[in-house]
Amino acid sequence: MPNEYNGSGEVQIDWKDLLLRIFLQWRKIIVFVFIGALLLGVIGGISAYRERQWMVAEGSSDSSEERLERLRAALSEQEIAEVQSAYDLYKGYDQQYELLLAYKNESLKMNLDPGHVFKGEIWFRVDNYYQVQYPMINSSNNISAIVFSYILQLERIDMYEKLVSSLSIDTTPEYLQELVQVKSINEKQGQAEETGIFSVCVTAESEDFCNNILDAAEQEVEQVTGNFREIYGDFQVVALERQVEDGVDLALLEEQQTQIEQMQEISSAMQELASDLTEAQEAYYLALIQDSGEKKPIDEETVQASVNWLNVNYIVFGALVGAFVACVMVALQYLFNTRLRVIEDAAVCCRTPILGVFPPEIIEKKRMFSFVDRWICALFGKTRTSVSKETMQKIIETKLTTALESLNLQSVFLVSSQADSACGKIRKDLKKIIGQDGVSVTEGDKVLENPDSLQAMLNATGIVFVERLNVSRYSDLREIASLCEQYQKKVLGCVVME
Repeated sequence: MPNEYNGSGEVQIDWKDLLLRIFLQWRKIIVFVFIGALLLGVIGGISAYRERQWMVAEGSSDSSEERLERLRAALSEQEIAEVQSAYDLYKGYDQQYELLLAYKNESLKMNLDPGHVFKGEIWFRVDNYYQVQYPMINSSNNISAIVFSYILQLERIDMYEKLVSSLSIDTTPEYLQELVQVKSINEKQGQAEETGIFSVCVTAESEDFCNNILDAAEQEVEQVTGNFREIYGDFQVVALERQVEDGVDLALLEEQQTQIEQMQEISSAMQELASDLTEAQEAYYLALIQDSGEKKPIDEETVQASVNWLNVNYIVFGALVGAFVACVMVALQYLFNTRLRVIEDAAVCCRTPILGVFPPEIIEKKRMFSFVDRWICALFGKTRTSVSKETMQKIIETKLTTALESLNLQSVFLVSSQADSACGKIRKDLKKIIGQDGVSVTEGDKVLENPDSLQAMLNATGIVFVERLNVSRYSDLREIASLCEQYQKKVLGCVVME
């Protein structure tokens, strides 16, 4: 049943039409859904964060024993075992993380800039390494043993302890040793024959630092050569070449990135430990961490990491609230609207039949996803007429001409209750078409406020309303219809624009 206007200012609402109006505002509803989900999602995150802060603050105000006992009493044995298991894993991860963090902060190698490092290298050759044995005339090749002895000596921590002391470096010998690599070199690739060449390679932040370590390595080789000669005979060791250059160290970059990735993996694993715990379990779990042997406080970062910022319940509830608010706004706007709602109300207010209906201009503008609007209208049985504007004007002309002839009327006034450009265009088009039949046609709007329009209406013998939905007011239509009845003006019909 359409909306019924009873002529006294009261309108009986058709709930089907109201639902149609609400569904046609689906764009507004979607916007409100997003706004509601966003606002309630933010509120949920803030609420969870404040609740976590309160739990931490409440726990800090109690003594360690009282807090742990209170939190433990709220859990079952199974829940306590789950928390203890998570806490044991946390301690293991924490130890690994602390070791990696200390190494990252203190290691000289991990703090180098891989985009600009200095690489220094010095080569040594061992010559005359055959040893003659008596009383038998025999010789033995000791080259492998000699090179291996030098490599072992240069890798001993003693040399780096002396180097740290002499250079007054704020680091440990182990971290300094990381910058040095000692290796033997085989010039004949793919063969086992030794060449007697070994090298010391240094990676450092400056050229001077490289040279200091290379100098120390060369001195170490000179000092131990006498001892090795007593073992391997009268061989010779010669420093061949030294080279220091700066550049990019991709291997160092990869090693540093691997170190950071390991720390990130451990940190993520630590944060995920409490993800499967209940709220009460998580409170006990955080209390155990705070009261661990290190007595580390739960800092802001730990609190934020334990907060579930994305609360699905709040987001869904916010979306529903947004949709509800949008629907209520549309419904209230519809219910308290004093303007013409539906075509049938125009016929009741003007006390005349509908001569024709023009589609709204908005349809001609191609709104985004307008096919959705058409689908909704079809769902509610409100399909629009496919009659063109010209055909509709011809239909109205025929109806009016017939009515004028049957009633023997010589003049027509096309009236609109409001000043609306779309209605004005329809009035002018109808005036031009009807006037061709020899009928005197005038037009105007706002007859209740415009004396000229009112006089033109009273001078005409026939009246035709040209009104628009959601523009024309019920009170104005009712008052103009009363004027026509009072002055005995024949209302021929009403043309409505949707």
